[in-house]
Amino acid sequence: MINKLKNNSKIKIISLLSAMVLWMYVMAVVDPEDTKLFENVPVTVTNTDELQGRDLVIYPEQDLTTNIYVTGKLSNLKKVTKDDINVYGQINNPLEGNNEIYLKVSTSQRVNYDFKNPVMIVTLEKIISEDKSIKVDITGSGKNNVDNIMLQDNIDKVSVSGPRSLVNKVKRVVGTVKVNGELNDFSQSIKLEPVDANGKVVEGIELEKDSVNVNITLLTQKTVPITLKLS
Repeated sequence: MINKLKNNSKIKIISLLSAMVLWMYVMAVVDPEDTKLFENVPVTVTNTDELQGRDLVIYPEQDLTTNIYVTGKLSNLKKVTKDDINVYGQINNPLEGNNEIYLKVSTSQRVNYDFKNPVMIVTLEKIISEDKSIKVDITGSGKNNVDNIMLQDNIDKVSVSGPRSLVNKVKRVVGTVKVNGELNDFSQSIKLEPVDANGKVVEGIELEKDSVNVNITLLTQKTVPITLKLS
């Protein structure tokens, strides 16, 4: 019985050594090919200067990524990381609306690449500018004491710019003045924000001016005698 166990152990050791030798042979001599999937690899648009020259921008904004299959010798494939993969493409004849990007790849590693989807669709919008009226909101405990609000330099509108769909959402530009216990007229610089019809701030809009000075005139009180005229 003991001899059988000893022989069984020898067989196991011999089998393990044989498997290791075979694996080392495969890795060192045969070096088989394998395929690995890299997901969410960043994509670079190479003609962004052309887009800017045509007042176009990718909107809605999105992280341009793609999935790519990498095939090569196992020894080379083990060296490849996502940072080694440079995926790029350009938008030919860019126009407002949907545009195609045909993807390409470059790398210093000795492997082959295959895209899960070699064409990417992006939406371009025109950058436009429009003048929007400025509205001043009064808050604070002394808001009922305000007599008049005057924007300095007689400015009543400001230019807003951005993707067409965003600019179309902007109904006005709003600034807020807080009035509490002020006793005298005062001036204040207020921050301007573009808002939609519901008063919600529209993000992604650039303002020609992000602030403006306002002059606040307050109501005054005066005590006068009361004269009674009897007839």
